[in-house]
Amino acid sequence: MSAIKNILRINGGRPGKRDAFRIVILTLLIFVGMGMTCYAHFILHTGIVFSHFFYVPIVLTALWWGRHAVWVGVFLGAWLMALHLLSASEILLTPNLLRFGMFVAVGIVVGSLRERALKIEKATKLAHAELDQIFNVAADAMLVIDKDFNVLRINATFSRLFGISREEATGKKCYAVLRGPRCETPDCALKRILSGQERLEYDVQKEREDGFKIHCIFTGIPIRNSEGDVIGIIEDFKDITERNQLQEKLEAAKTYAENIIANFLDTLIVTNPDGTIRTINQATLDLLEYKEEELIGKPVGMIFAEEEEEEEEVKPFFTGTLEELAKRGVLRNYELTYKTKSGRRIPMSFNASVMRDEKGEILGLVAGAKDIRKIKETEAQLRQAQKMEAVGQLAGGVAHDFNNLLTVIRGYAELALLSVPKDEGLYQNLNEIRKAGERAANLTRQLLLFSRRQLMEMTPLDLNRVIQGLSEMLGRLIGEDISLSTALGPEPCTVKGDPGSMEQVIMNLVVNARDAMPDGGKIFVRTENVAVDEEYCKTHRYARPGDFICLSVQDTGVGLDQSIIDRIFEPFFTTKGHGKGTGMGLSVVYGIVKHHQGWINVESSPGKGATFKVYLPALSVKTEEVQESPVPLKELRGRGERILLVEDDKSVRELTEEMLSKNGYIVFAAANAREAMDIFEKEGGDFDLIFCDVVLPDERGPRLADRFLKVKPGIGILFGSGYNGDKSDWRAIREGGYLFLQKPFSLPDLLKGVRETLKKRGD
Repeated sequence: MSAIKNILRINGGRPGKRDAFRIVILTLLIFVGMGMTCYAHFILHTGIVFSHFFYVPIVLTALWWGRHAVWVGVFLGAWLMALHLLSASEILLTPNLLRFGMFVAVGIVVGSLRERALKIEKATKLAHAELDQIFNVAADAMLVIDKDFNVLRINATFSRLFGISREEATGKKCYAVLRGPRCETPDCALKRILSGQERLEYDVQKEREDGFKIHCIFTGIPIRNSEGDVIGIIEDFKDITERNQLQEKLEAAKTYAENIIANFLDTLIVTNPDGTIRTINQATLDLLEYKEEELIGKPVGMIFAEEEEEEEEVKPFFTGTLEELAKRGVLRNYELTYKTKSGRRIPMSFNASVMRDEKGEILGLVAGAKDIRKIKETEAQLRQAQKMEAVGQLAGGVAHDFNNLLTVIRGYAELALLSVPKDEGLYQNLNEIRKAGERAANLTRQLLLFSRRQLMEMTPLDLNRVIQGLSEMLGRLIGEDISLSTALGPEPCTVKGDPGSMEQVIMNLVVNARDAMPDGGKIFVRTENVAVDEEYCKTHRYARPGDFICLSVQDTGVGLDQSIIDRIFEPFFTTKGHGKGTGMGLSVVYGIVKHHQGWINVESSPGKGATFKVYLPALSVKTEEVQESPVPLKELRGRGERILLVEDDKSVRELTEEMLSKNGYIVFAAANAREAMDIFEKEGGDFDLIFCDVVLPDERGPRLADRFLKVKPGIGILFGSGYNGDKSDWRAIREGGYLFLQKPFSLPDLLKGVRETLKKRGD
């Protein structure tokens, strides 16, 4: 019992139900073994060696408890020795001692072998458990099949991925468990593994019971026995469905971005951190005249005109720009110049932003730029228009003041001529002064035309008749070494215009053409009816759609370059030598054409002559010729009519007063509105006519006239001014039906104006 207790102690103390069952079985086995030994000796008629029975429990114990069976051998050996001694047997002690040793040896050997077998079994079970755990926790879905394609086992990932339990899959054919391509037995790819291929890998799509399609990377590996024969296959399915979906989304996003870049109307460039071009859109390629392969991977600085203008010791333009970008992160509306493959330079409005990763490292930059050539052209046109307007205002102001001086000069010259005999030398001198005044008046008239402050009488006018009427004069103007040809439109070329202004336009253009041909040449004058459409307006400044009369003057002269064309209509700008031109001819043409709601184009290049085309709105009405006979000066004299003269310029006031007084009128002069009202009230309103300057220092002339008319309705009103325009209140004068004298006026002009005003009052 001590041995049994020792065994129980070694195995963990009190026996449980399982240990008690083992002891009962062991006891039964001992008795069975002993009975079988006795029966064997009885059959063989030999003496029974009872010690042989002891090997049975020793071996059985060793098989159950391993080396702990040695204690059973020790116990049985000790019992045998004790029995030998107590029985005083004549048998020698040595055999029993040998049996004692054999019991112990058998217990040790059999027990050791059993324990080793148990360790191997335990290690095997542990390995199987570990492999099973690895098999089930593997991220990939795994399937084990035998040579006949029967499913031996699946892991948990397979069950979860394909929606099938282990019990449902085990024992079935793999092609019954998995659906999709490459799963039909006649041409199954797995047969290649069974034929000796060590590894099989390909992309495959499987379908679950619910119809959901799973994209996988399949890997098949053979299972071999100890002899190297294939006994099965391990199938591995790596789920790439999500990865493929992400890839599809990435491709879609990439395609979307590429479409945006490709269809972006302005230029777009994406660079690498080192400034080399990574992506470029078609708009940029079209603008720069490059192919994509000529720019990808090249330094982006090659497209900047500023880059090549930098000196060698100076930091390259784009490098400095990129450093500035890195600091600011963004660059907006930065004006620079792109250089095309052919060398053209294009002004651009440049916008760029730095691209960074999550660590803040620069990935490159994305830059968009807009072609601003049209904007630059518009700005230049605006500056030109503003400059022309400013010069026009200056010219108008100068002409206004100069007209007052010319009025005095011409007026006193005319008065002096009336009192000097024509045969005296003084008469000739005075007449030259008068002529000089007229030429000066013509110059100021040109200034007023340019500034659009000259009064024009707009009537229906046939340009063909105007040109025909000027033919003889134009022939004398251009000289004998230049031929003049006209090609007038067959239909009446009718416009609404001022006859004198149109004559001046034609003469100035012809004279300009003559001056462009110092060695002689040809001038062609044409008229035609044209219809201007939207397409034409896109390429010609100031043009607008509609029906127009085109007057063109073409020469075969030296031609003009673009720099001259850009300035050709500026006042006082001339290409002639010093003292050979005033620079006012074309500027006057420009002013007249603008006043007539038209525009003028210049087509020219050096050495190929020039063509000036004037476009004026066409009219459908017919013109009428009006001829006016001059009135003798004696018929314009006064008959004692009383006139109130209101003029702020002292010289003009004194001259006008003298001119009227010497021609039969009684004149009262005032320097401003206040003096005029005082005189008017003092004389009880006894005046036949008020001759008033439009611009007075304390009140506008039309408003002063209204005050007079309220006191004495029907009184004659005559206005005079140095120029016509906003300051002249021309609209108020027209609406009131008043007559107007343009300074500098002559004595006949003054007397005629006064007489017509008085006559109108009498009517």
